[in-house]
Amino acid sequence: MQKVNGSGEFGLDVRGRGCFAPCLHDRPRWEPRRRASTTPPRAPVRGVIKVVPLSAGIAVVAKNTYAARKGRDALVIEWPAAPGPVPDTERMRADYHKLSLTEASLIARNDGDVASALRSGSAKHLEAFYEVPYLSHAAMEPLNCVADCRADRCDVWTGTQMQSPDRAAAASVAGLPPEKVFIHTTLLGGGFGRRASASSDFVREAG
Repeated sequence: MQKVNGSGEFGLDVRGRGCFAPCLHDRPRWEPRRRASTTPPRAPVRGVIKVVPLSAGIAVVAKNTYAARKGRDALVIEWPAAPGPVPDTERMRADYHKLSLTEASLIARNDGDVASALRSGSAKHLEAFYEVPYLSHAAMEPLNCVADCRADRCDVWTGTQMQSPDRAAAASVAGLPPEKVFIHTTLLGGGFGRRASASSDFVREAG
């Protein structure tokens, strides 16, 4: 009912007193997390407070979300080259097709003596190849997290699927015992497993 009448609280709805709005420019591909080099914008963006390099990319901290996004878009970033060939959809499709024709492929069902029937020429031969594309698990709400870290307490608001690892991660970043960390689980806006991160990356980055 809360989702229907609009009263449900998602992560992006959380507003903390004195909190800034960071926006992360994530690395464009999956690879070992190496830092990128960043050239500041030629003209300052109003509302941007600072630019912070992170292992996952570059964070722009601003007074509000609009300024953070404008600041992120104004960055000139040189991403490090991938250490090896970058996989793409066409290459992976070709590799999977090739594997499906080898003996190493997984046979889901095998009725009768197909090989003998084909050799004898008495069987009708029907061959088909089926494939499905990679589909984006795009959530309605992007990854987000609000962290309020103080000397004796840390509160984290986020749409998470793994509260215990996130609590441990927040405790590690804040330098507090786990019992001093409180995870407030908001509505997810779609998870698909991405909010069940073993590394608790978006919680660590918020801290």
